[in-house]
Parts: sequence; structure tokens; C-alpha cells
Amino acid sequence: MLVEPHAPAHSTAWDFIPNAFPALDQSNVPSDPLHLLASGRESLAASPDAAVLQKATLELAYRLFLSWTAASPGDAPLRESLFPALVDVTHFRPAVEQRSFVESREQEQLAAKLRAAFEAEPLEDGLDHPAETTIRGALQSEKGRDVLEWLRTFSLDTAHPGFAASVLRCLGRQEPPGTGSWRAGLVRDGLATEDVRIRDAAIQAAELWGDRNMRRVLEEHYEPVLWLRDYVRDVIEDLPE
Repeated sequence: MLVEPHAPAHSTAWDFIPNAFPALDQSNVPSDPLHLLASGRESLAASPDAAVLQKATLELAYRLFLSWTAASPGDAPLRESLFPALVDVTHFRPAVEQRSFVESREQEQLAAKLRAAFEAEPLEDGLDHPAETTIRGALQSEKGRDVLEWLRTFSLDTAHPGFAASVLRCLGRQEPPGTGSWRAGLVRDGLATEDVRIRDAAIQAAELWGDRNMRRVLEEHYEPVLWLRDYVRDVIEDLPE
């Protein structure tokens, strides 16, 4: 099994195994020999000295693996049981993937803060909500550009429509975030969902942002729910042409 570490054992990122040992003869290696890395039973301590030992142990295991593969290429289960290796997955992630992992964790933390805020206090029309402050702070942070996409993802999460609608409503109460085309795209995609709460929130955001191009977005939308259709018509009338 690949192990997600709490902290990297050392800062050097390794290449994938075939590239880590270019001097070894790999002509007889199957196209996907890395499955043995998913079979480890123990893990070394996360310290610099232990990391060096882990790398040496891995190199030895891989040399033995290559030798065994050349001798008996079809005996994969036996190879895996004889030469298991438990490897810190961080060392095998490309730099971009490692960065994506960190961003995903920060995205999850923001989502958790917003969920907690909505659970502690319902979102009501005309009243400020703590989630608005959380969103504002996130948008103004150094991660502001990433936060825009995170909030877009939250706002269109049809698997959790209540949460999505609440985020979108709070987002609509901010100073217009992103570009006009970004906001129009968010409203358009929100209107395209099947959940009436998300569509309602998208219309509210369009009304509050008041962008000129929101009028066209709303005019292009067919709303099947009568009371929401009336709301769309009222908002269109108030938006600039």
C-alpha cells in the first residue's frame, strides 16, 4: 500500500523506479513492475537517516526484483511476497501532483470551515453571515485565484445542493469576484443544474452583482418552476441592458 506521510522524510523527490536506477538492466521487466510497491508490510521512521536507509533498502529490493523477474517473469504473486516494499508516496509524485495535493487539502479545509459556519447558523436573507467573512478572507488571500475555482466547485456541487446554494448566495454578497465572464459562467452553470436551490442562488447572485451581461444569461435560461421564472423576469427588468 502507498502511504500518505504526515511530513516528508526528506526534501529530495525521487523519480519513478525505472528512472531511479537507469544502470540496471530492465529489459526483462514487465510493463508495469511497480505493483510490488503496493505490497509492503512495514514502514521506516520519517527521519533523514531513515530516509537514506529506506532508499538503500528500496534499491536492494528492486535489484532482487529485477533478478527474480528475469528468472521467472510469470510468477508475480511470489515476487511480491518475497520482495515487498512500502514506499512513501510523496517521493513518487511529480512536483505538480504534490502541489495539487496541498491545494486539495486547503480546499477541503475551506469547505469544512464553511460547512461548520452554515451548521452553526442558518443563512437568512438580509442578515450578514459568518461564512461571508470566511469567503472574503479567502478571496483576499494570496491563494485568491485558486479560491475562486474552489468556490465555483462548491457552488456547483449538486451532490450537496444545500451547501452549494449557501456558498453561492454568500458569494453573491461579495464585491463582484473574478472577472465578468467568470461570474457569468458561474451563474450560467448554476442555472443549468437540476436543483432549484442552486438555480435560485444563481439568480440571487446575478441580481446582486448586477453585471450587464447577466441580463443575457438570464434571458437565455428557461426556468421550469413558475415562482422562480417570475423571479428571473423581475431580475431581468432591473438589470441594465
